[in-house]
Amino acid sequence: MNDESDSARKARKFVMSYVRKGPYVLYPDPAIVANVLEGLGDRLERYGKMYCPCAAIDEARERGQELVCPCVPHHADIERQGYCDCALFASKDFVGTQA
Repeated sequence: MNDESDSARKARKFVMSYVRKGPYVLYPDPAIVANVLEGLGDRLERYGKMYCPCAAIDEARERGQELVCPCVPHHADIERQGYCDCALFASKDFVGTQA
């Protein structure tokens, strides 16, 4: 049985669509990804947008679309460290080193 909330399922559907279309994959730890998806789902339900769960909600709301998933900084994060700060998206190269 899947314990994921409806909002987390909506977040997962969006994230999987993004991954299929883009250059990134999911972070290699499924537990971390599930946690981030719950955070995105919670923020979607509470605030109407999937604000980054790794940012304080006041800051995320103040910065607007910049911190709505996929956030603007995620490209630079992945370039710098191989994965975004939320540990949701990662480069294929980073994931290849984790096997």
